[in-house]
Amino acid sequence: MSVPGRTLRAICAAACAVALVTGCPGTPKGGPAAAPTTSPPPPPFDVETVQALLLPPEGLGTGWKGYDWPYDGTLPALCTYLPEPLRKPGDQVEPKTPGDPQVLTVTAKADVTDDGIGQERPRFRFQFALVYPDEDAAVASLAELRAVADACPKKVHIPRWKQDGRTMASYDEFVEVRPLTERDWPGFLVKRHPVYEKTTSTSDNVALAVLQNRNLVLLLRYYALSSTRSDPAFDGEWDEFRTAVLARFA
Repeated sequence: MSVPGRTLRAICAAACAVALVTGCPGTPKGGPAAAPTTSPPPPPFDVETVQALLLPPEGLGTGWKGYDWPYDGTLPALCTYLPEPLRKPGDQVEPKTPGDPQVLTVTAKADVTDDGIGQERPRFRFQFALVYPDEDAAVASLAELRAVADACPKKVHIPRWKQDGRTMASYDEFVEVRPLTERDWPGFLVKRHPVYEKTTSTSDNVALAVLQNRNLVLLLRYYALSSTRSDPAFDGEWDEFRTAVLARFA
């Protein structure tokens, strides 16, 4: 027997009303289910822990050794590095460290034999750890450094200049700044690539990441000098270095 649509709707409405009073099958008794528990947030980083987690020079591979790079209250340059003879009064090449963190550094150098000319070319890897009293200070530090990077000119011409009696080649440096997130480390990436005048085949590359987690800001920098106008191995070496450091903080 078919049931008219209006009657069927009335039956459904009545059934729903009963369900609201008596409860539906499967509804747990004794009130609503307890809210799911959440894990407490991880504790802030302390200096001793961070010091132990930074990658020591010998952990970078064959040929890497510690290098003395005294910390003077500034960080490695985010924008194009101006040679000292070309600087004007007041030029701030290296940014000041934001806030008042405890600063830990590990710098390593390797002299890699360049097959192109049979000479050794220097490579540097920097780790700067800024340990702040709380997460808000670290977030503010990251934002301040990102503002410095965003203001970097995207292309800078460096004319010829003299150093120790030698004339250094001119070049155009191209700067790329973009967001970078590694696992639960938000931050940004700066890559600098100079293109030298045609009288030289030398090139160098700089990659720098600034990342924040809890009350810690990490600044990782890789610099490599090559005798060729491009260095196809650079990106892979940079990724390997960055990944190796962050894996220790996982």
